[in-house]
Amino acid sequence: MTDAVDTALAAIVALPCDPLIAEAIAYWQRIRPSEGMLPGRRHFDPVEIPRLLPNVAMLDVVREPHIRVKGRMSGSKLTEVYGTGLVGSFFDEVIPDFDDSRAAKDYRQVVTDGVPSWYRGAQSVKRGKSFLGIERILLPLAEDGRAVDMILAVYLFFYSDGQRY
Repeated sequence: MTDAVDTALAAIVALPCDPLIAEAIAYWQRIRPSEGMLPGRRHFDPVEIPRLLPNVAMLDVVREPHIRVKGRMSGSKLTEVYGTGLVGSFFDEVIPDFDDSRAAKDYRQVVTDGVPSWYRGAQSVKRGKSFLGIERILLPLAEDGRAVDMILAVYLFFYSDGQRY
């Protein structure tokens, strides 16, 4: 039996996503404890994904009084694009108009539905090098296997000619 997570991932990998995004998805699927369960932070080992690390962010999730994301760890590419200040900060406090952005909607949906989210296109947040295109995958993590408490995110950035930043 296929669960909603598997269905979402199958749809994403059927798209022409970047090979690094496909690698992130494959890794996340490998660390999933079982069908119907989400991996937790304890399953994630950064040593297993060295090629992805410059593009990885670990995000804490706070659910009350409303869903918010807070940077826990940020790879070097993210620091180059967005600058410093995201680690240890709630995104809605350091990114102008974050709550109204497509990105905020996607983060909230990952938290509420427990299903990965993929996006490629223009950046919806205006911070740092926001002129670059973006492709990202948001992968839910849940210590109890069900309630999302972190997001493993991989962000790739592109110049207008399609070349990776």
